[in-house]
Amino acid sequence: MFSFMLASLCFAPDGVTISPSNVARSLPKLVSMIGDSRAAQQKADVTTLQSGTSWQALNVANALMGNPLKTVGNYGISGNRTDQYFASNLTTSIGDTSEIVIFWSCCVNDISQALGGYTSVSGTSITMSNVAQVAAQNAINAVTAALQAGKRVILVSEPGSSGFTSAQVAAVAEVNQRLAEFTENTPGVLLWDIRPVIWDSTTSSTAIVFKSGYSFDGTHLNSKGGYFAGKALATFLAPIVPAYQAWKAVDYQAGPNQLVSNAIFSTVTGGTHDGSGTVTGNIPSGWNVRPLSSTTSVAVSSSADSDAGNDVTLTITASAVDTIYFDFNVDSSLYSLGDVVQAGCDVSVASGSSNAYVYLSPILATTVAGSTSAPNVFALYGSIGEGAGPTEAYQWHMQTLPVAIPVGGSKAYVIHRVTIGFTGPGNFTGTFSKCGLRRRFGL
Repeated sequence: MFSFMLASLCFAPDGVTISPSNVARSLPKLVSMIGDSRAAQQKADVTTLQSGTSWQALNVANALMGNPLKTVGNYGISGNRTDQYFASNLTTSIGDTSEIVIFWSCCVNDISQALGGYTSVSGTSITMSNVAQVAAQNAINAVTAALQAGKRVILVSEPGSSGFTSAQVAAVAEVNQRLAEFTENTPGVLLWDIRPVIWDSTTSSTAIVFKSGYSFDGTHLNSKGGYFAGKALATFLAPIVPAYQAWKAVDYQAGPNQLVSNAIFSTVTGGTHDGSGTVTGNIPSGWNVRPLSSTTSVAVSSSADSDAGNDVTLTITASAVDTIYFDFNVDSSLYSLGDVVQAGCDVSVASGSSNAYVYLSPILATTVAGSTSAPNVFALYGSIGEGAGPTEAYQWHMQTLPVAIPVGGSKAYVIHRVTIGFTGPGNFTGTFSKCGLRRRFGL
């Protein structure tokens, strides 16, 4: 398997030998994704990739691996069938700069709509009798076009929906068999089967059952489901794109391009507690801890980091739904409008955290005509509606995509922010390190 992956996904010019030390640098890292709403879930809004969510498995896998991948295009369209989203976006997706195109779970809308029948974009009449064959062939044709364009392809299996009838479940099985047989005989395309990760053991030939707490509607993954799917996807991707920490400790050290002067928590005292709740312990210089609820308690502690500076641990107990901000206000003299910046922060969450989620949410605010606003910029965005994260221990290398501070107005404020949210009473212990906002030379 490993040799096949390298042969399929890595190549060198004639006369160049790829040594083990060069393999990671030569393997692909630019990706795009196409599909329906489950692909579109990669971003928290419909317009920008810079609002990455915690319920899309690729985002989670990338964070677990150290962010070796950069998504350059997301072409997911909510509610679309294969004939619709391929007609709209296939040409664009295979014409972008990505090295790998991920076809994410192709056919749930095809199968859903076939129960009542529909006419495809090409004019074909689709019913339950032919939907699996037609939908799978649509995906195969699209993958073939991507391969011919020089892309490498990852095809994600179709898990279907928990509301499907027995006939629709049979169509899901047929689609997946057709796709598996295609990938067996096609170089350059790999199949990742998501079904064993998210299906409950009670799933049968007549009913699909998602694992408890993995989906909010029986079709789309939530934060818990996205985490476990992402964990499995990271394992699948490891031979293709070895784990790699995109930012090193030196990238967080104070300097002309590091906008957070205490990014590695060199000074662990002198910070502030702003807002409600009870905060004990020493807060790092320049940083602020702000619970929104008066009943939340936060204990702050620090210890030496094995790499550079110090680690800061927030031990939080919430008695109700709450949001806690861990902020650093950037000196306005250090940046200019139009600067391209990228936020990063490592977090290690302890086992036993409950009803909690954590994400990176820098604020790049400007004022135009007296009104202050900021673009959505997130890494692993979480929300009450998408549910809490896992209760097992995990480590994320949170990193936003590069984004330009908006121009056309005046400076308002730039805040490097980590957000910890609670969906109800619970606790969270997270150790943070290397939390910086770096100016880049370009996107």
